Amino acid sequence: MKYSKYILTLCCSLFMSTAAMAESFQDYVQSEMKAFNEYKDALDKEFSDYLNQPWKDFKSVKSKPKLDPKPKKLKPVKRVEKELPVVKEEVKVPVIKKAPPVEPVVVAIPKVKVTPKTVDAPQSNVTFYGHKLFIKYKNPLPNQFSTMINQEKMKVAWDAFAKSEYVELLDQVQSTIEALNLNDWGRMKLLEKIGQAKINGKDLFRNRNEIRLFTWFAFTKLKYDIKVGFTRQHVVMLTPINTMVYSTMYFTIDNKRYFAIDFANSKTNLSRIRTYEKSHPKAREVFDLRIEKRPKLKQYKATKRVAFNFNDKDYSLDIDYDKVYVAYYKNYPQVAYPNYFKAPVSPLADASFRNEVAKLIEGKGEVEAVNLLLRLVQKGFEYQIDETQFQKEKVMLPEETLYYPFSDCEDRAILFSKLVRDLLGLEVVGIKFPAHLATAVALKSRLSGGTSFVQDGKRYYMADPTYMGADVGMMPPRYKGVKFEVIHAR
Repeated sequence: MKYSKYILTLCCSLFMSTAAMAESFQDYVQSEMKAFNEYKDALDKEFSDYLNQPWKDFKSVKSKPKLDPKPKKLKPVKRVEKELPVVKEEVKVPVIKKAPPVEPVVVAIPKVKVTPKTVDAPQSNVTFYGHKLFIKYKNPLPNQFSTMINQEKMKVAWDAFAKSEYVELLDQVQSTIEALNLNDWGRMKLLEKIGQAKINGKDLFRNRNEIRLFTWFAFTKLKYDIKVGFTRQHVVMLTPINTMVYSTMYFTIDNKRYFAIDFANSKTNLSRIRTYEKSHPKAREVFDLRIEKRPKLKQYKATKRVAFNFNDKDYSLDIDYDKVYVAYYKNYPQVAYPNYFKAPVSPLADASFRNEVAKLIEGKGEVEAVNLLLRLVQKGFEYQIDETQFQKEKVMLPEETLYYPFSDCEDRAILFSKLVRDLLGLEVVGIKFPAHLATAVALKSRLSGGTSFVQDGKRYYMADPTYMGADVGMMPPRYKGVKFEVIHAR
């Protein structure tokens, strides 16, 4: 009887154990199915599986600077009358249309869409160059994530973000980018700023590496061809770019150059990283660093006093510019020169050029006006090479040249070409020598003498905003007979 009772008890135990195992297995299957279904996109699960495969080591190459080392000091021009270009026929400066008063930038920032899935998510406000965004998002990364960087952590991050409630946030991001007229640099800065948000006094993400992983995921979901790699200390975002980028590490992966965009102009050692080869199946867009859009940022008006002498007359004027533009472009990667020559300035600077600088050349002849603008840039700004001022090479936009205390040949050429093109309507090209950047102007007037060349049926006269005291048609003796490259803004 006792034996029968023991058998019965054993059978019941086995049955219950088997049932528990079956229930446990079912729970496991359901858990896995639920995990699969938590991916918003089936291709994200496919990409996650790919991230499990062994990653490879890649060696970096650093793209060269734009120019050879520049001269540290400038020599003033020795004016020899017989060498000066003679004006044979001069065209009058056309009437310059005044700029209307600059209105404050007012943009309706898209609000986050609250859904049943995001209603309980923590809320935070983010300030992006004067604009406030309210976001709702929860950091999905596990607490112990930050302890060590390795391939497994990269995959864990992808899975965590892919299963999070990101759809509404990225919709808001895309709408904000369109509202603020941002290029892909602005897109990256916006995502970084969101990553730096504080929720209830605590950081949304715990460190820079987590922010980079969030930015990588967001760009990928926005269909950009962007990868992530790592060193012992750093997470590194890698992306092909639609223009040449200088002084920046890149890695050749699948016969394409992937630039370490977040380390542009950085001295951080990225000699070798570990990453994967294939991109997400939907990742097709290439990072766009062209500077063609005027971002709609909140204005912060500042003024530069510019004083110079021209034809024995002293001039002094105040030029307005926007300090928010200076902050926005502070760490902009060094891109190809045409991007700088055709970049728009802020409404504040544009109005100041058209209303204040234009007064100085009203009623003058074309050649005299060009020479006055040359002298404004030559004498109105202090010269210093970038290595001294920034400890790195930095090509500046006109707004930055107005802000920083010093500028070099590239910055002056870009500012001068902007003034001539916008105020006089003349075509200006950049002239690149081995260690110097100047400009040339397609005058409508005729000169006798002077250094010039013909291209596309137009005669361009040399105009060097760094050759102190030189007029149009003059060039430094050290560059006479030296081959140069013509840089068009178009």
